[in-house]
Amino acid sequence: MTMTPEMKHLWDSIKTFRIDEPPPPVPATTGGEPAFPFAARLASENRWPRPHAERVITEYRRFLFLAVAAGHPVTPSKSVDEAWHLHLTYTRSYWDRLCGQVLRQPLHHEPTRGGAAEESKFADWYSRTLESYERFFGEPAPRDLWPHHSNLSRQESRPAPAHEPPPTRSRSPRTRWRRHAALAALGAPLLIITGCTRPLPNGVLWAMLIPALAIAAIGLAAIGISAALTRSGRTASARRSGESSGSCSGGAHGCGAGAATMHHGTGDHSGDGCDSGGCDGGSDGGGGTGGGDGGGGSGCGGGGGCGGS
Repeated sequence: MTMTPEMKHLWDSIKTFRIDEPPPPVPATTGGEPAFPFAARLASENRWPRPHAERVITEYRRFLFLAVAAGHPVTPSKSVDEAWHLHLTYTRSYWDRLCGQVLRQPLHHEPTRGGAAEESKFADWYSRTLESYERFFGEPAPRDLWPHHSNLSRQESRPAPAHEPPPTRSRSPRTRWRRHAALAALGAPLLIITGCTRPLPNGVLWAMLIPALAIAAIGLAAIGISAALTRSGRTASARRSGESSGSCSGGAHGCGAGAATMHHGTGDHSGDGCDSGGCDGGSDGGGGTGGGDGGGGSGCGGGGGCGGS
C-alpha cells in the first residue's frame, strides 16, 4: 500500500522519535546521554541480547504507526508489548512527546474484561494487525517477534540470553537449619562412641548407642518431612502465580483503533488510533479528524498533549 504524504510524515516522525529524554541544549553537570538507555534497560529486564532488544524497538515503532494508521483495531505481540510496557514508565517521553507531539492523540493501555469472547476478538485483531503490517511495510512481520496467530497460546521464541556469570546461590535460613540438623543427627552416635576414653562392655555400649541411633533416625525423618512440605508449598505457590498472572503470558493479543484507548488484561491488549480512515489529519501527520480524547474532534486536544492518565 502506498502511504499518503501524511502517513509518510507520521512514519518518519515515529522512526526518528527518541524514546530517551533528549540531552540538554547546553553542557551541564547532570543530564546528557543516559548511561542506561531504553534499549539497554529493555534488554536487561527481559534477559535479551542488546541487538535483539534493538529489533524489538523497531517493531514497537511499527506497531505505533499501525495503531494510528491502520484504521482498525491492532494488537502487539508479546515482545512488542514488553517494549510498550517499559515505554509507559517513561511518562514524559510517552505522554508528552510521543502522544502529544508525534501521534497527536492518546494511546492508552487498560485492562480488558477477559473471557472467551475477548480472546477470540483479540485473536482476530492480531491477524488483522499482521495483514496491515505487510500491507503498509511491504514485507511480512518477522515471525520470531510476531508469531503466527495459530501460535498465540505458545511462548514466543526467545533468543539465548547474553552471556552472564552464573548467579550465586544463597541458602535460606531454613535450608541452613536443615543442613545443620542433619549433620548433628548423623554426628550424635559418633560423638558418643569416640567420646569414650575407656573400653566399655558391649552391653553398656549398645545401651548408649541404640538411643542415639533412634534420635538420629527421628531427626532425619523430621528433616525429610520439612523439605517435602516446603517443596509442596512452593509448587502450590507457583501454580497460583501462574493462574493469576495477567499480562501477555502466551503470545499476543489485541489493540483496537477507534477511541484512543488501549486495553490490557489476561494476555489481551487493545488500542486505538485514527477513527476509521487512518491518518487524515493535516501536515502534522496523524492528527486525525475522527476524534480522540480532548473534544472538538481534533485528536488529542489539538496537539496539546495526551494528559497523564
